[in-house]
Amino acid sequence: MPLVNTNRERARQRQERGNSAGQRLNERIGGWESTANGLKHGTVEITSSGGTERIKVASREQKSSAIMDGDYGTTETSIDVTDGSVFTVGDIIKVAVDGAITGVENLLIQSISSNTLTVRRAVNGTTANDLGEEEEIFIINPKKPTRYTELSSESLTFNRDGQTFNYPKQMQFIPASALTFGSAFTFSGANLANYDNAEYDVMFILKDMQTYSVTGSDESSAQSLQVFADNKTATGFTPTANIYIGSVLSSSTVTSFDDSSAAFGGTTLSTPAYNTAKTSNDAYDDQATASVVSLDVTFTLTYSSVVDKGGDINVEGYIRAGTSDGSNAFNSSQYEQQQFTDFRDTAFGAGTRTITKNFTFGTALGNPARVVLTITDFSVTGSSSATLAGALTSITYTTSSGTQRSITGANRADAIVIAR
Repeated sequence: MPLVNTNRERARQRQERGNSAGQRLNERIGGWESTANGLKHGTVEITSSGGTERIKVASREQKSSAIMDGDYGTTETSIDVTDGSVFTVGDIIKVAVDGAITGVENLLIQSISSNTLTVRRAVNGTTANDLGEEEEIFIINPKKPTRYTELSSESLTFNRDGQTFNYPKQMQFIPASALTFGSAFTFSGANLANYDNAEYDVMFILKDMQTYSVTGSDESSAQSLQVFADNKTATGFTPTANIYIGSVLSSSTVTSFDDSSAAFGGTTLSTPAYNTAKTSNDAYDDQATASVVSLDVTFTLTYSSVVDKGGDINVEGYIRAGTSDGSNAFNSSQYEQQQFTDFRDTAFGAGTRTITKNFTFGTALGNPARVVLTITDFSVTGSSSATLAGALTSITYTTSSGTQRSITGANRADAIVIAR
């Protein structure tokens, strides 16, 4: 029998493996796996959905439930858990012992009946392990992850156990030396980056703010400091500060409105101005109260009839507040608006999102004070579908008959500008 040169044979085998189509493809794409809409590798998934490109980082390993009702030996395949609804057939799970994920044994869920899992033991080359009562179970590859980070073209959103929250797409610090209260501020004038969106919020970090010295009959009057950004545009804003002097502010909360229900009209709308009239699709309230200096608006977005086919739901709109013009729009004086957005995965199904927006006015509103809820866009990607209903739930009006004195000058406060 001829002798085989071992080194030469091994070299030939390595060459064959290196020349295989699978090997060349793996080297070219670096281990990424193709999906119906993009690529994924490990916990990172890149998808494209109808033009709304995004990168989703999903948590493939998440705490899901716990074992109950006794201990299980190495051969038992029927396991009772505290909540069977969080699992999906095909999930691979492992159990934490004394609070630590051991990784010793992987179990494949083959069927689910209420809170009982039928599993195949010791998959993925792992070894069967004794499973104790109340030990925690972790899903290694959940079919519908409930915790992920999503970077879209507009914002960075997070989801934790079905609740979505977001981080701003832009944030910028403005030092006190760049701000003069009562005078217009521009980003370019302070050598800062211009924002690409007129809809942003300004949060002030107060420093040595001026106070008002009162005498005589004003000594017993309440005083409060009001700081806000007025005249917001894509190039800047006017930092405004007032001191209110007068009687104690009084607040009243209403839960009955002229029209509490809001709907999407079917046509995507642009940013409304003060003279944009409310429509039959808008929820609104006209409060016959003079001297409103601030208000808090709470409203809900309710999703129903959700059909999940791997899509996303996106809602945009505005809360608008100010003085009624006597018709369907607003007076140009003391008109404010705040945008809201809600982005959610259809996998979360039906549910309600509650949002609160706060307004503070430099000068008291006239009579009546008006609040309008407008939904400007509602879309569902892919083949998924859902129904949306918006509604005002409460408005707190704060009124006063006092007077305001403006504060002007520089070096009073830093600011952080946040674009949604």
